[in-house]
Amino acid sequence: MTSEHKDVSLTTNPSTNDDSSPVVARVSFKAPPFWKQNPKLYFAQIESQLAIAGITKDETKYHHVVAAIETDVIAQVSDIILNPPEELMYEALKERLIEQFADSETHRLKLLLQELQLGGDRPTQLLCKMRDLSSKVPEDLLKNLWLQRLPTAVQQILAVSTGDLEALAKMADKVLEVTDSSSIHLVEGPNSGCKDCHTLRRQIEELSKSLRDLQDTRTKWRRQSRFMFFIYVLLVPLDHN
Repeated sequence: MTSEHKDVSLTTNPSTNDDSSPVVARVSFKAPPFWKQNPKLYFAQIESQLAIAGITKDETKYHHVVAAIETDVIAQVSDIILNPPEELMYEALKERLIEQFADSETHRLKLLLQELQLGGDRPTQLLCKMRDLSSKVPEDLLKNLWLQRLPTAVQQILAVSTGDLEALAKMADKVLEVTDSSSIHLVEGPNSGCKDCHTLRRQIEELSKSLRDLQDTRTKWRRQSRFMFFIYVLLVPLDHN
């Protein structure tokens, strides 16, 4: 859907008086071709264009949409085209097209949980796509699903960051902008980074244990040193006597 399909023009009839303003006489409108991939968004766009053109009559809106439908789509609404209802023609056509071409809730959830990845998008763009698929998904779950699609390095930075999901998405954009892409491991799927996370966690635990052992050794050494010094202080005077 691009603006090249939109043809809204104003035709004016100037008054015979030189000092009068032109009067709007006609508004022509051409609807963009029907967008099968996202019919809800298509109707949101076309209704804005109809409003700009001043077209409010239901029957007129109906005929504009019919004129924009491709032949392979008309077959899906042939009963309405051949025998339109007497009232709410546009609403009936709109409802049928959305019903026929909008993704089912099951398919949308499948895209959200399994197929949708970051790819070449920015984190904010990915979040926008996921929100479009997740009208019924809780915010916390959406956040976790979104984080799993981000590079491991970005996940680690956001893990210690505060703010709502929108703020985190903007931060993720900035992190990707300043980070060398060659040093970031892109996550191919929701669970592909788990092995690296476990390895990193194990290394951190081993390092922490080594530090604790070192601290224990130093503590014991200091205690032994103080004890030997105490013995030395006690014994040295006796040797002189």
